[in-house]
Amino acid sequence: DSKEWSLLCSRSFIQDLDSILISSQEEQQILHIIQIGAHTGFEMNDPICKGMTRYLETLSPLQRQRLHWTFVEPSPANYKSLLSNTKKYSHLCNMSALNMAIVPDGIETGGSSNMTFYTIRETIDPVTGYDSLSGKKFPAWITQVSSFSKQPILFNKVVWRRLGLNVSDYIVETKVTTRGYTELVQQIMGTLPTFVPSNEQGQEKKNRPVLVLIDTEGFDCQIILGISSESAFLPKHLVYEHHQCGSQKVSTQNYLKDLGYQLSETKGQNTIASHEGFM
Repeated sequence: DSKEWSLLCSRSFIQDLDSILISSQEEQQILHIIQIGAHTGFEMNDPICKGMTRYLETLSPLQRQRLHWTFVEPSPANYKSLLSNTKKYSHLCNMSALNMAIVPDGIETGGSSNMTFYTIRETIDPVTGYDSLSGKKFPAWITQVSSFSKQPILFNKVVWRRLGLNVSDYIVETKVTTRGYTELVQQIMGTLPTFVPSNEQGQEKKNRPVLVLIDTEGFDCQIILGISSESAFLPKHLVYEHHQCGSQKVSTQNYLKDLGYQLSETKGQNTIASHEGFM
């Protein structure tokens, strides 16, 4: 299992799933997992897919349908493969895929398709890495570096150089539909959060996402810092990529700590945050 999955399981993540999917008598209560920057979904380097698949396979079909797993991916080529995978694994739970990019709250988008996004030429298969143009094979992760900035692609230009290719021939500029974080969660969960009476320990119980994963190649920390401290859509558990956050890495971690999150880092890449006060 991934380090991220192990850390989530060391917190209350599995207990949170069990409390609703297995133990709760409120059959209408739904749990939401939102994966922002999902690429094609269910990949070898996905931080939770193996663990979640194994967990969901222990549940009854009725219990599985109470978990909604939403995959968000802006790259058109990656999204095609994502749709195929969500169909392939649809027996696991209630799944959906959205073709859009997520930006920090406060950036007025109106759901427009006018933001420039840099992705990889569709000749490279996002699952296998095989390039039908050159006949050469790239690392399977290479199409994961799409972003609002060219920098993540250019940072990996050595991959093209080693294959005797020019990275510039493979960068595609496109326009993508955008949503702010809150707009996205409202679209998925409804305009207003569902409030549930607090439990005996006084913990607030809102129908907030049980888990949000963010992997946006350099914009993770901006998205998190854009979420209001009063937001009803702050997740119980959060996994995000900090290694491209630069100077915002520390400010993001401090912000989450101030909100009451417990933080752990995996070696060199991701931060896992959990809030024991959220239900």
